[in-house]
Amino acid sequence: FDSSSLYSLIDGASDMYLEYGIQRLAAVDYHPTAGASRHERTLQIYLYDMGTPLNAFGRFSRAVDAEGDPAALGARRLAIGGGALIGSTQLSFWKGKHLVELTYMDESADADAESMGRIVREELPQVARAIEARLPGTAELPAEVAALPRQGAIAAGAVYYVRSVRGFDSLAPLGSAVAAHYEAGGRFRLVRAVKATPAEAASALMQAKEALAGATGVPGVGDEAFSGRDPARGEVILARAGTVIVAAVDAGIDG
Repeated sequence: FDSSSLYSLIDGASDMYLEYGIQRLAAVDYHPTAGASRHERTLQIYLYDMGTPLNAFGRFSRAVDAEGDPAALGARRLAIGGGALIGSTQLSFWKGKHLVELTYMDESADADAESMGRIVREELPQVARAIEARLPGTAELPAEVAALPRQGAIAAGAVYYVRSVRGFDSLAPLGSAVAAHYEAGGRFRLVRAVKATPAEAASALMQAKEALAGATGVPGVGDEAFSGRDPARGEVILARAGTVIVAAVDAGIDG
């Protein structure tokens, strides 16, 4: 499948992959070779070519972000490729420009949550590692993500947003950005956006400032900096240095 035919396979879910620049998708179903119910047990594998490592990481990171607080993921995170997440029926990971999703389905009469869970936990990681070993590219974080500081960062807490940081209306003028969760005397997120020119960055910063309540200047930080309150999320600090804009905001953990 490609970007023009993707909807025929995953219909309503295709928009998120299109947003992150999908180029191609290869899909295959595997079944056991023996057993009366072999055709009722399926391992479905989707292999996406997302065009760039940043897009592959970005789509994966949005799926992780949808799970809620990354600090609560625990053993669901696996060291496969650049990062993997396992659930009750699915395992997904990214490496280089590729995103891989494995889903186990069992429609046999004797299927239950325990047997399915065991197969997912024991078998899917083995299949994922076999695929990962054959994929080209590196498991290193894209430069846009690696530019954020690692000290205090919460594992699996970095997200790449193509359009704007979800949940923070005041940051919409920054456009595409990387945001990561941190723990250092409290929970917060750091957001980093890069513009083509200092003038473009300065314009985006001023638009974000206008969206804050009670914005005031913060001296001695970058080329210019402001603090204020996001109407929904609380205190925000914005700063610019050249083409780079950085924001420190509330963690944005719903609930």
